[in-house]
Amino acid sequence: MDPSFCSAVTAQGPEDLISTAYYCPIYVLIECPEPWTGDFLNSPGLPERLRGAIEQLRQMLPKAKVLLINRDSPKLSQSFSVLIYQHQLLSNRYHLREFCTPSLGDSAQVLLDYCHRDQSAFEVRGGGDRDVLICTHGSHDACCARFGNPFYIQAKRSSVLARSNVRLWRSSHFGGHRFAPTAVTFPDGRYYGWLTVGHLEAIVGRSGKLNAYGEAYRGWSLLPPALQVMEQRLIQQVGWAWFNSEVDYQILTESETKITAQMSRTDFHGVVHYYRGSLTPHLVNVQVSCHREKTSAVTKYDLQSLFHFSPRFAHSGSKT
Repeated sequence: MDPSFCSAVTAQGPEDLISTAYYCPIYVLIECPEPWTGDFLNSPGLPERLRGAIEQLRQMLPKAKVLLINRDSPKLSQSFSVLIYQHQLLSNRYHLREFCTPSLGDSAQVLLDYCHRDQSAFEVRGGGDRDVLICTHGSHDACCARFGNPFYIQAKRSSVLARSNVRLWRSSHFGGHRFAPTAVTFPDGRYYGWLTVGHLEAIVGRSGKLNAYGEAYRGWSLLPPALQVMEQRLIQQVGWAWFNSEVDYQILTESETKITAQMSRTDFHGVVHYYRGSLTPHLVNVQVSCHREKTSAVTKYDLQSLFHFSPRFAHSGSKT
């Protein structure tokens, strides 16, 4: 284990992956050539006009996360994509609006139109069923280069992924480099870390064993951190059918020592299944960045009990 890489240190430590997904209502993904600097706004390939539009978008929509993305596949024509994923209320996914511009500078107009809710002449029909962002932002943290770049190359070589209608992107930093290689998938908004190609093939195909959701799942960005732990257990119990269900949740009670929550899923037949669980928070000291000896305390959650009931029948699940 190389102590200079926080991902290697974390993999041997007390922290697990779950409950580390971040909620953002809007993701703005801008295709931009590499290299990217640590603060990507200073990247040499970023036109001044686009830099200004990003700063304006951040001022007007402070909860939006802006990321740079890139693919190394050859282009038939010189063009640049802008993908905007926005979470819609009462939905378990993000809605995609996709734009294609003839120059990187024109991407600035896409952002300005979006900020002012204007129609854009650059909007196009989406080019894939799903997008997978893999962090390769080595200038932000060494782990993203050391582990993210090789993983991206391996994923691009996968015949399983090549046959799917999924676009793989290199991405600037979206958090959690201590879990590199990391990825986030859209339109569902689920985060993963310590990924293998086998994990990603199962995630994309939603088939085979559910190992990825015990070994590589960081959580669903549409849930609070504690409920991400609860959802992970329910995925393992329900199986792949979980991802075809409409999911809702409610925190019933919350204190410094205990959280009680209820989740529900509506299955293919319209039957609503309810699950109630209790969780306890605790602190774990972790190394959050490469080349930093100082640790930080992060909150993790232990699932103490989980019960399944529905309007038609009721029974208790086994205690965890």
